[in-house]
Amino acid sequence: MERDDATELTAVVIGVALFIGVLAFVGMQYGTEAGRAVRSGGGLALVGSLVFFVLMMAGIGFWIAERNA
Repeated sequence: MERDDATELTAVVIGVALFIGVLAFVGMQYGTEAGRAVRSGGGLALVGSLVFFVLMMAGIGFWIAERNA
């Protein structure tokens, strides 16, 4: 594996780990005692997390594309 490939893989893995961390945070903040549902506002927070993830991964993709251009 070349150094550029490792750098790109690291960026993507960090992005996914950040997304999982954000989901865990939202779950802790808006989860119910039973852990099977989210309280009011939790759905919006989850949608915001997904939008953040999509935009972040798009940004990483553009960054990788520019590096390889």
